[in-house]
Amino acid sequence: MTDRRTLGSFYYRFPTGESGADVCERVATFIDSLHRNFQEKKKARNVILVTHGLTCRLFLMKWFHWDVDVFHNLYNFDSKLRKNFFFLI
Repeated sequence: MTDRRTLGSFYYRFPTGESGADVCERVATFIDSLHRNFQEKKKARNVILVTHGLTCRLFLMKWFHWDVDVFHNLYNFDSKLRKNFFFLI
């Protein structure tokens, strides 16, 4: 069995879960939906995303077209900062 350190957190799939790559596909679909909504004049242009750390990092990866190496160098926000920290794009 290949471990997480060998594959990296992007490609490693937990036995009863999904990999970062799996989540990344869902994030890409969500971003496509955002872009379609932004094209419609009656849809809101302001969006607030509330998500878990992994999904947030994957969203940023897809939004800014970062590669997997950049993803592996990102970390979730410090939980001590979450109370007073807002991340806006």
